[in-house]
Amino acid sequence: MLLFAEILCIRWLSCELIVVRIFPNLVVMVALVSTSTGLIAQSIKKDGAEKKAPSFLDSTALSMIAAALLTAGCLFAVPLNLSALTIKIEAANTLNVILALVILFSLIGCLFTIFRRIGISLGAEFEKHEPLVAYSINLLGSIAGTAAIALVSWFSFDCYVWLLVLTASILLVVDKKATKGGVIALGLAAAATSVFVYSDSCWSPYSKLTVVPVAEEALGAGSYVLNSNNEYFHTGLKILPKEEEAEFLKKKPNNVHTETVQYYYRRTRTPFLFAPQHDDVLILGAGSGNDAACALSYGAKSVDAVEIDPVIATYGKTIHPNKPWLDPRVKAHAEDARSFLRYTKKKFDLILFADLDPGATIKRSSFLRIDNFVYTEESMKAALNALKPDGVVVLSYATGPDNFITERIYNTIIKAWGQKPFAYVDRNWDSVIFVFGPGAKEPPEEVVAHASRGLEKWPEAGKEIKTSPATDDWPFLFTEFNVNGMILYFSVLLVAVVIPTILAITKTPSAKSKESETAQIETISPGEWGNMFFLGQAFMLVETKSITQLSLLFGATWLVSSIVIMTILLLAWTANLFVLKYKKIPLPFLYLGLLIFCSIDYLWRVPEHTTMSPVMVGVIASLIACGPILFGSMTFSRCFRDTKMPLQLLSANLLGVAFGGLTENLSLWFGLKGLPIIAFALYALSGICLYIHHRRSQSAEKDSESLSTP
Repeated sequence: MLLFAEILCIRWLSCELIVVRIFPNLVVMVALVSTSTGLIAQSIKKDGAEKKAPSFLDSTALSMIAAALLTAGCLFAVPLNLSALTIKIEAANTLNVILALVILFSLIGCLFTIFRRIGISLGAEFEKHEPLVAYSINLLGSIAGTAAIALVSWFSFDCYVWLLVLTASILLVVDKKATKGGVIALGLAAAATSVFVYSDSCWSPYSKLTVVPVAEEALGAGSYVLNSNNEYFHTGLKILPKEEEAEFLKKKPNNVHTETVQYYYRRTRTPFLFAPQHDDVLILGAGSGNDAACALSYGAKSVDAVEIDPVIATYGKTIHPNKPWLDPRVKAHAEDARSFLRYTKKKFDLILFADLDPGATIKRSSFLRIDNFVYTEESMKAALNALKPDGVVVLSYATGPDNFITERIYNTIIKAWGQKPFAYVDRNWDSVIFVFGPGAKEPPEEVVAHASRGLEKWPEAGKEIKTSPATDDWPFLFTEFNVNGMILYFSVLLVAVVIPTILAITKTPSAKSKESETAQIETISPGEWGNMFFLGQAFMLVETKSITQLSLLFGATWLVSSIVIMTILLLAWTANLFVLKYKKIPLPFLYLGLLIFCSIDYLWRVPEHTTMSPVMVGVIASLIACGPILFGSMTFSRCFRDTKMPLQLLSANLLGVAFGGLTENLSLWFGLKGLPIIAFALYALSGICLYIHHRRSQSAEKDSESLSTP
């Protein structure tokens, strides 16, 4: 229930509220910290008294109210105009920033209340079993939660299905009839409301999609606007026959709408004017089919259209006016663009990067880290390698001449190709086109003018481009170190994550020795607590690093992320069973394994071109990426097995996991390849804490023996 609810919140809140998308790890961190405080609340005892029973009725009622508010905020974000609120000062006025922060902290409060209650229930169940047995059951539940999310994503189920699945999972863990009745009422009401609110929307594994028909007389019926997560994403345009096309483009626009449609039409056909041949065309970021339809109109004999979103990809054969996917010359691929480039054996006359964009978040949060391996130096080299001897790469992007993203792509192409690309910008529409490859030639001015009115060469003579290029080790195309943005970002994390964590640490209770009811209350060892915290931090860092690393190899798709998470959970479960069976595993051996695998991970490079099969490369990369997880999980289980305070240590571990997601941002300074070294440093800190704990325990035992000796 915890993992399903956590991922559901990440997905739903991120779709409906830009302010949440700006903080990609915030929901995870808040959920883990609040669950940790719930575990602590469950473990609180009075000095010398029996366990203080938590107020389940109050916490349950509060969590249900918080769930209702959170659900209402998602369902009515668009009608209440909450969806567009942003904290990026450059994109909003001060009042909107304040409103966005109010909404953000309101959501954080709701999440904290809900997951704290889950933590209380989790702690109560843990106390009924031996620590490692409870942990094994808990991991199996986590695997089930991940599988449930994967299934609803696979089938692109609507929102009401998620809510009904979550409601059913809650009913399995609550006992009181009144509580069950409230859960059923709230779940059914939310599911029913979502059916009406999202009646015109479709949920893909990546976003909420809404198709809005467009009446365009010149192009004929069937054109539409596709919105993703409540923002403009793509316009589906009918590609006209050559005679009708020329007539349409000569027509003088009589309104803004016609002018916009003409611009998009020209922009769609512009890349094909830069390529001498169009027999074999590859379109990366094919959307619902505009570029493929245009390629066919230029006489393409073969078109490979790559679109990561499987739902958007189907629109090319269902709703697009030309239905290009139904043409036998077109082959649609629902996969990641970089992954396709890595494994394709085909050579192309034209490769088109068609405005691939990870989401509208970059327009409002460019000071944040967002991975994108499509626009790295290695990706550009892969595209060049997939060209015919006279082939051309055309890269289009929706940033203008004064944008740092435009500059970063420009320098990335230079580093990959070894020379400057031909670059053209449209200042009126804030866009850019790069042309490079063995067949790239500067076109005549009349061709450029005809391609798109207002298109001009870039950069201006004498302009120096200093922005650093993007690489697979530093794939942060959209990252700009905006000082005000960074201060605001870390201030939110301080209030939402760091302060609650500090309070949780100070509230961590003492545990009464089991040997005697009159024994002195002993506090949890700082060494034991630190060991669990750093193990959790390293675990999360390795997990997120593995998802990023394997996404580079297999594609940054939801399916890859789900498989990696389930694999990691299965490794943790297997490690736990191993420790249950073999109880004398030496800790030095486990830490040696961590050192070896972290070192191999640091030295390993995913080959851009290799004679090995994709399966073999995948197996090797997976073993290297997930190896530290196996040894780290065995270390955790080995330490967790003998503790007298499982809830306190599990709480410490969850707090560490929360900070592990934040620690991954160190890749902005050290690159992705620096993360294995940071991970081992965290594992080393856990070992140091454990060593200190054992030394103090041995010292305390000696002191006790000396005092008891007559």
